[in-house]
Amino acid sequence: MRSTWTVASLFERDVVGAVSGSTTISPRILNPAIVLKAINGEAMRHTLLQINLALRALMEFGIVLGIAWWGYHVGTTAVSKILTAIGAPAVAFSLWGFIDFHQVGRIAEPLRLIQELLISGLAAVALLNTGQPIFGWTLVALSIIHHVMVYALGDKLLKR
Repeated sequence: MRSTWTVASLFERDVVGAVSGSTTISPRILNPAIVLKAINGEAMRHTLLQINLALRALMEFGIVLGIAWWGYHVGTTAVSKILTAIGAPAVAFSLWGFIDFHQVGRIAEPLRLIQELLISGLAAVALLNTGQPIFGWTLVALSIIHHVMVYALGDKLLKR
């Protein structure tokens, strides 16, 4: 038999119970997977996965633009500006794509997370250093929100 969760039942059992005399709040109320199940089950999870996929696309687009913008500003001549604007993102994404963490076993997922945060962080720093603080901080926020959502939705960065 399928158990039905509602936000009201979670609130009633965990938060109200804690206020009315219980000494602790159940960790269930803090578990995003339980809350998602309570909101609307699999349909809501699917929608949030799609939203997170869009966030990832925006994040990757921001990384490319951030590194290209930095490359353009590093160049001194018109030719060097164009070459570094094209070459810098190509090098960054080559490093991102060529490293295969599937071979390292249990630590593959944490290594991939570190790699993605490092690349998006470097792109954000590049934007900050070229006088684009709004875009830099927006990229930081996109990256953090995306990666939190990946794990909150029970997903992984590395797919087999």
